[in-house]
Amino acid sequence: MKIYINGTLDAHMSATGTIAPNGTFQISRSWDANRGFNGQFDEMRVWKSALAQSTISANKCSVSAKSTNLEAYWKFDEGTGTTIADATGHGHTANLLNMESTDWSTTVPCLLVLFYNR
Repeated sequence: MKIYINGTLDAHMSATGTIAPNGTFQISRSWDANRGFNGQFDEMRVWKSALAQSTISANKCSVSAKSTNLEAYWKFDEGTGTTIADATGHGHTANLLNMESTDWSTTVPCLLVLFYNR
């Protein structure tokens, strides 16, 4: 597994196993669910295949919602509400917990890229 921040490798570790879609996919929660994410998201994507570091860096702010192997794509462009539409059309609507209307910003810069590579 590898984590890239702004296109630069930040951490890595060896891992084996299979990822199975048999539960809730959560982002920005600690392992014990006691802490949330203190920051901002501009976009979040889930791919069914590993991407090269150069591909991620070149497309960190936007990709086509019809990209090959793109399973889910949340643009966070709604500006209001507690759900985020999946731009791919695969129906992976995101539900936002503890979200207030004042938490929304439509001017979040596209700077952070996190990447899981297996």
